[in-house]
Amino acid sequence: MQPVTDSDVVVVGGGPAGSACAAELSGVGHAVTLVDDGRRLGSWAGESLPPGAIDLITSVFGEDVLEGHRRAYGVRSAWGSSDLGSTDFMSTPLGDGLILDRARFDEQARAQARCRGASVIAGRVQSVEADGDSWTCTLHDGRRLRSAWLVDATGRSASVASRLGARRARADRLMAQVLTASDRGDAIAGTIIESVPEGWWYSTPLPDGRRVIALLTDTDLLSADADRSARWRSALEATVHLHSAAGEISSDVEPSLHRADTSVLHPMAGERWCAIGDAAAAWDPLSSQGVVSAVLVGARAGRAIPDPAALRGLESDVHLLVSEHAALQSHFYGLERRWPDEPFWHRRQI
Repeated sequence: MQPVTDSDVVVVGGGPAGSACAAELSGVGHAVTLVDDGRRLGSWAGESLPPGAIDLITSVFGEDVLEGHRRAYGVRSAWGSSDLGSTDFMSTPLGDGLILDRARFDEQARAQARCRGASVIAGRVQSVEADGDSWTCTLHDGRRLRSAWLVDATGRSASVASRLGARRARADRLMAQVLTASDRGDAIAGTIIESVPEGWWYSTPLPDGRRVIALLTDTDLLSADADRSARWRSALEATVHLHSAAGEISSDVEPSLHRADTSVLHPMAGERWCAIGDAAAAWDPLSSQGVVSAVLVGARAGRAIPDPAALRGLESDVHLLVSEHAALQSHFYGLERRWPDEPFWHRRQI
């Protein structure tokens, strides 16, 4: 049996939330081990941040975390009609948005946690056991980590909290079919959204000259596996606007599936453990708030541990965010009235 590595807090999951939490905890002197399994199961290649997000992100990680990403100057959308409207970020007091290379951003965030003193290790948690006033996590290779506190930042799977009895409530069954293609160029350098009868399309350029293209629809509306790729390509060609932004797509590249539902973990915290980021609450991508919320909740959890009252306050505030998101989501989906009898839209307008 391998020796045990001790720390004050073990954070499982090296995405934005886990890195923010580890950075905050390490910055005030806690011994932190951040475990990253290297898998980005819930994240897409690219993600756009709305105006105002840059200041919030840098308040946690510093300016270096912005290097290598791309400024976004607006959003275009065909929603509620076939006309393509545009929102120019330069006209807002909050400034530009940002287009992230997610893999690069996640690595930069982990590097900031490491710079502040966190021990960042590669590994996958195989089991979790409570032993008196401590936790012991056993990794897939037999290494053991012991800590007073345990943080689940494993994304929608909430793989640690689910072992402790927490359960996830899903408000919908939204799924994203995502593919990365070459980019034909975009003067606005921003996100394009286009609603269609079966859901809606999302596309954003990447800093490396490629473009992420995603169809958002419900799980039961997806085609069978054998037909899924062909149906996705056919649906893309049928779009009024979005297909023109995508460059050539290789015939042997298959769209990947990602959960995109709005869902909440119950409970989000317990005796010497808490869940943060998507593990605690996940949002419909239409909000563009996933990364920002993950960073801010992760950082706040880092400041709250080890105070149970502060963590209860954080859980209450996350539930408030979920309620606000639900109201905003209902408003935006309610603006699209062209296909009231289509299952996707009917479910969101009753």
